[in-house]
Amino acid sequence: MKKKIICMLLVSMMVFTMVSCTKDKGNTDGGSSSSSSSSQDNSSNVEVSAQGLADKLLKEIDFKDELDNIDTEMALMQYNLTSEEVEEVVMYLSTGASAEEIAVFKVKGDNLRKVQSAVEKRISDKKTSFKDYNPDELEKLEDPTMYVNGNYVVLCISDEDDKSRDIIDEYMSEK
Repeated sequence: MKKKIICMLLVSMMVFTMVSCTKDKGNTDGGSSSSSSSSQDNSSNVEVSAQGLADKLLKEIDFKDELDNIDTEMALMQYNLTSEEVEEVVMYLSTGASAEEIAVFKVKGDNLRKVQSAVEKRISDKKTSFKDYNPDELEKLEDPTMYVNGNYVVLCISDEDDKSRDIIDEYMSEK
């Protein structure tokens, strides 16, 4: 189990390093990923369990790859964010063979736009990385589920975008 986690972390760090070193030539809009489907509701009184939502997505979406829970420090590093900006983050990351991912952020203060931009940049970076590494995964990245509600930002990259949006909508409206 430890070898698997270490291997997954090394693959993630390798992909992150490759993406960080890659120049995004075609992007002139400041890193924004306008192709990702985003739901936004700025009602600030929403209070949900980030872990509960991430676990529900993990359980109900048919992911092709195995997703592993990533600790807070590593999750923040993947998005180039800090604990000053994010109160809570739950992240499930694929082994690196696929683009599949779940990330649920509970944002601190007025950092919503910064976290949303970090998620959009992550999508853009994954597109660049998977274009040469595993082009079959690009379809998942064309319209991933990105959901913004109150002080929460949710990303779910899978083959079941409509289902993931429905799960998130339902989960957020129950609370």
